Amino acid sequence: MSLIKEQLEIQKQAKNEELDANYKVSLYNILDAKEFVSRIDDETDLEEYSKSLAIQEKNKVNAIVGFLRETELTVENAEAEAKRLMDIAKFYSNRVKRIKQSVTYAMQAHGIEKIETDYFRLSFRKSSSIEVDDTEKLDEKYIVTKKSANKVAIKKALKDGETVEGARMIESNNLIIK
Repeated sequence: MSLIKEQLEIQKQAKNEELDANYKVSLYNILDAKEFVSRIDDETDLEEYSKSLAIQEKNKVNAIVGFLRETELTVENAEAEAKRLMDIAKFYSNRVKRIKQSVTYAMQAHGIEKIETDYFRLSFRKSSSIEVDDTEKLDEKYIVTKKSANKVAIKKALKDGETVEGARMIESNNLIIK
């Protein structure tokens, strides 16, 4: 029984070393080696080396895409968790507002301006805020406009050959994985 376990352990170690080798060789180096092989004239080991490179390429691409998919799922999970936490924060923020409104109503309904305990002191402080009912009726000096670029119009103008000062078109290749 010990011999079988030992053989299984050796096979497992060999498989792990093969996986480690796949991760250590970059896809760039594999593709570079394939290009080099295509220029070799000697047919002896060429076929075997080419097959080996093809296997390495497939293994590397599988490893990269697997890692990419795992990372994409991690991003999705993190975004979902962030949304969940924001929902919890909103719930508690609303709870704080309701409790403060309840305490304010109770104190004002009984004409109480201040309550002191051994640990806390409740009191009111005067403040003011502005509520705008209709921005159309406001004078221009009270209006703030946000300036932002119309990227759709800029892209169209640049494609039509126009020069747009302060903007430029950047061409890129986006990787598609299916």
